[in-house]
Amino acid sequence: MKKHFKKVIAFLLSVSLLTGIINAEETSSDSETVTDTTTDSTDSTDSTDSTDSGDEPITPPEDEDPFIPPTVFKEGDTLLRVGIFYSSDIKESYRLTPSNKDTQLGFDFYSTTEDHEFTYLYTIEKTSDICYAKGGNLYKYKESESKWDYRSTTSLSNAIVGGYHIMLPESYANARKLDEAIAKLSETVENDIIPSSINGELKILLGSYFTEKEAKAALEEISDTFEGATLISPSDKNEIVVLDHQSAKILFYFLDSFEKGLGCYPRKAEGQNNYIKIQSGYYWPGIFEAKRYKTSSSQDVIMLVMISEMEEYVESVVPWEISSSWPLESLKAFAICVRTYAYANLGRHSSLGFDLCCDSNCQTSLGHSRVTEGVREAVKATDGLMMMCEGKPATAYYSAVTGGSIAAAHEVWNQLPEKYLVGRFTPWEKYETHKYGTWEYTATPKELCTHMRSRGYTQFKDEIKDIKINRLCENSSYVYSITVTDIHGTEATIFRTRNVKNSMIDYLLSANFVISHNGVIEDGLPDNSTGIYVMTADGLKLLPPENKEQIHVITSTGIKTSALPNILSVSTSKGAVSLDVLKEAENFVKNAKQSESKNNTANGNFTFIGKGYGHGAGMSQIGVRDLADLGYKYPDILLSYFPNTEIIHFTEFTKPAN
Repeated sequence: MKKHFKKVIAFLLSVSLLTGIINAEETSSDSETVTDTTTDSTDSTDSTDSTDSGDEPITPPEDEDPFIPPTVFKEGDTLLRVGIFYSSDIKESYRLTPSNKDTQLGFDFYSTTEDHEFTYLYTIEKTSDICYAKGGNLYKYKESESKWDYRSTTSLSNAIVGGYHIMLPESYANARKLDEAIAKLSETVENDIIPSSINGELKILLGSYFTEKEAKAALEEISDTFEGATLISPSDKNEIVVLDHQSAKILFYFLDSFEKGLGCYPRKAEGQNNYIKIQSGYYWPGIFEAKRYKTSSSQDVIMLVMISEMEEYVESVVPWEISSSWPLESLKAFAICVRTYAYANLGRHSSLGFDLCCDSNCQTSLGHSRVTEGVREAVKATDGLMMMCEGKPATAYYSAVTGGSIAAAHEVWNQLPEKYLVGRFTPWEKYETHKYGTWEYTATPKELCTHMRSRGYTQFKDEIKDIKINRLCENSSYVYSITVTDIHGTEATIFRTRNVKNSMIDYLLSANFVISHNGVIEDGLPDNSTGIYVMTADGLKLLPPENKEQIHVITSTGIKTSALPNILSVSTSKGAVSLDVLKEAENFVKNAKQSESKNNTANGNFTFIGKGYGHGAGMSQIGVRDLADLGYKYPDILLSYFPNTEIIHFTEFTKPAN
């Protein structure tokens, strides 16, 4: 894009004089640091040494920037870095729109670090849609008339943004001085004038050129007057441009080390929120940080990270993991679970530069579009509360529906046992109301062999002949171990529920299943025809018919002792509720036999008949709803799934030792 310098030469001297006057007035050269918050062990409840808020405001010296950008975070906030675009969906550019788009108040920009240091750089006013993009020559890539972004190009025929610029030699102490110089320069210069931050210094760039030759020619024209002006060429370093999304005009330029990112925060009027919407349609609170990133496939793209305060993060997770219409006590319990998981997993993705991702590999966080007053009330009512066990945050696993029981985490994954992640039956869970509460899939012996080979079990060469369930998890109907045999006698024994599920993932939604094969149900239950199994508060128990042992049953008012019945009437805050305490698996096996007859698996096919969806450890989301429906409060709901934990405020966790 050829830029015109007809008026530049006549004006260069006046700009140089202006710059000299501005810089001569400066007494400091550092940009303003807005806040410096970390998640270390400071007790944020101790405010005895805080500054007296009644003091008169300090008038900044004349040479300092009078604009103090709004404080994004408060001292004592726990901050999270959440990866929004970082893997397969990572892009070269992102469209960002403030939720207060109609007021067009613009954005404040910051230099950011992973240690949560935010240094104010510059403000772009009266704009709405902006775009983070890589430096270099860019073209507009259109998916549709309403959806496009900007991408790198080596072709001059379609480039609309040039990647070469001229950097003037002066640096500016703050945004006000930079704006004054730009305003004076713009009175005479018609070409692009670009505010920038280069290696921590506020600078002015001129022009946007497509070729080095074109940029050098322009530099030659002004070199006599602007001694020290230099050429900025496209870089594979941490170079980011901020574009007006509609016009493709460069609004701000950033170049720095990879230890720093460019963060933006939407300006707001009183009473407005501070959300940013990205092109996916979701919107979040907090600062959006852009940083150049090279993928394992050598893609040069931009990683996008949301920096958020903990409670706003919790709000952004709850309605994406459970329904915001569920009872308030279930929302409270789940808010504590989300917060606990976040504290326990701070730094989980530190190798990528953030704490947690925004999808189900951590916790699904797709912004605030689903946040309701009920969600806000639940998060506020449990503000800062988390579960602890033996001095550490509990790893609060959960899944959508577990199918009447949960499995101990160490029997799901290869990890040390935890006192609060144990197997137990959950008779209150109305799993059948979930779309994946019950399921069944049938495979032929040949299909099963092909599938297992694709999952890494290449020892199988022919049809699968038999699958034996060796044992179930302790106090659970989840399958801990199976042995698979093909028609040649080749065997594979698989341990732990996660591995069992993954070995036949096309046919298993969870490891809570039985198998129908050749007219026989393989369920893994002990063979004992003289006794019956009952579900109790202590887990699965085998009781002979003549046994008059007392059992302990969880009720809405605590654990009660009762003589052994088949149907137990429990008094709850919503009235009497009948719970069938006969072993869940026995009734399920009866249903499985009906499926066996229907599917005619005597022909050699395998039918997997199961319950639940996911790993099955920790908490059932549907079960939380069901306990709330029975009148349970959030502490009892959490203890039903995470025994041996205590609920504390996070400041007790982060408080330094005496």
